[in-house]
Amino acid sequence: MKKLMNMLMLSCRKATELMEKELHFKLTFIEKIQLRMHTSMCNACNAYQKNNVILEQSLKKHISTHDKQYKNAKLSEDFKKDLIRNLGNN
Repeated sequence: MKKLMNMLMLSCRKATELMEKELHFKLTFIEKIQLRMHTSMCNACNAYQKNNVILEQSLKKHISTHDKQYKNAKLSEDFKKDLIRNLGNN
């Protein structure tokens, strides 16, 4: 029983990872259950999930409205190199 509870209970960090994953990919059946259990007990993660969905929808709407503007945007080679270097440091 203890093993089952440990499998079903998530930390807030793992719950937010699943929330992000859910926006772009399908969750497994177990992941869906874990996330649903966690958000039913954790008010902070429940609020985060709701805000995350609203933010994602707003970004999609903004991008679709300004699609041409973003397609024509170009990053300088120096900026690209700095970005890659900074991402590698994390």
